[in-house]
Amino acid sequence: MMKKCSYCGTEYPDDATVCAIDQTPFDAAISAKESVEQYKIPKSLSIVSYIFFAQGIISLLGFVGGAISIRYSNSGREIFLVFFEGVCGIILLLLSRGLKRCSNGWRICALVLIWWEIISQVFGVCWSLLDYIKSYGHQQKIKDAFTHEIVIGFWIIFSLGFIIQIWQYRVLTRENIRELFY
Repeated sequence: MMKKCSYCGTEYPDDATVCAIDQTPFDAAISAKESVEQYKIPKSLSIVSYIFFAQGIISLLGFVGGAISIRYSNSGREIFLVFFEGVCGIILLLLSRGLKRCSNGWRICALVLIWWEIISQVFGVCWSLLDYIKSYGHQQKIKDAFTHEIVIGFWIIFSLGFIIQIWQYRVLTRENIRELFY
């Protein structure tokens, strides 16, 4: 096993105590094997990272589609939303990479983003339900609307997304995962 200088990366035999190039003591140095093991993360954290990566790709595809459609519309609101979607896509891709590198700042960013998504989804669903009840006040129409195939599909997708977000939050707050980020 070789020791590797944490500053310049030069490898030395195990009995070396100081880097000959920059005089860094090997007490602070990491062996080559340990530096490789540093990036082996649990599968659950890797899956969380891939989910954020997929969200980033989808957001960037939406940005491209929105940028194409803006040619036909000069609405300032649409331009802002398309720009915002592109920025979110880039942040999600960076967040995915930061989680794989066990960066504590990106973990905190991921937790804030997950909470933001959960709160906005719950608020959006409540707002939609209230709007729907206001529009269709009759009880039978409301009952029929909730049994419609499109609405059932929405609830399945919403529930699946909600479960995935709760799972991501639980993964990022588990003790063994938190230890990787410090």
